[in-house]
Amino acid sequence: MPSVHVVGSGPSGVHLALTLLERGWDVTMLDVGREAAPTVRPSATWRELKDELDDPVAYFLGRDGSGVVFPTEDAEVYGFPPGRQFIFEPPPGATFRGDGFEPLFGFAQGGLAEAWTAGCYPFLESEITDFPFPAQALFDAFSIVAQRIGVNGDVGDDLAQFYPPHEGVQQPLACDRHSQLLEKRYAARRDRINRLGVYLGRTRVATLSQRLGDRPECSHCGRCLWGCPTGSLYTPSLTLATCQAHPNFRYLGGIRVLRFD
Repeated sequence: MPSVHVVGSGPSGVHLALTLLERGWDVTMLDVGREAAPTVRPSATWRELKDELDDPVAYFLGRDGSGVVFPTEDAEVYGFPPGRQFIFEPPPGATFRGDGFEPLFGFAQGGLAEAWTAGCYPFLESEITDFPFPAQALFDAFSIVAQRIGVNGDVGDDLAQFYPPHEGVQQPLACDRHSQLLEKRYAARRDRINRLGVYLGRTRVATLSQRLGDRPECSHCGRCLWGCPTGSLYTPSLTLATCQAHPNFRYLGGIRVLRFD
């Protein structure tokens, strides 16, 4: 039986691993693999946590205010809640340097994508003209991934020309009042706005608008930034859990791979 080693449990790693497992391969994954703390009150909404936690400020912003980013010349343009910092903390002895950019690495189970959700955006033919294969050769793979992770969106909107529709797309999530107003204003001025090269549509993000397996549809609880408590918002650790249930999969955590020989 063929076997392979996969380094890291980010989105590319876990979906490669799952695909190979489905084809009968043996897969060993090497990963730093920090685990998230247990979810606080999974059924509670953001407002319920705010009103009922003993110390909501510590949960949402951190005891020392680590989740607050003040606007300065040197500050990042966004911050992360204290409960998500485990994703970015480097292993002991690990140092990284970037010349001209700020390197950002993820060391959690699921990789850097644990800090936000995912999408599934097929390439246009014009975008991969230098590739040794056509865009159509990849198209079925996008559908497979979308069916695994659960993507919502309106495949008939004005963004379809940039994001070709594929299988596995659920109905779009319900919009808030602000987004409904934006859509209404756009529809009234659509031709004029399109002539400026501007198009509006629904985001194609991996958040469930209907149940998928054991994952429920989005409850609009408002806790996305602090980690979805129900798994309706996709992160790669969900696919890692699927791999870990497979008899041909071996996961080795606490390992930082430095090089290939």
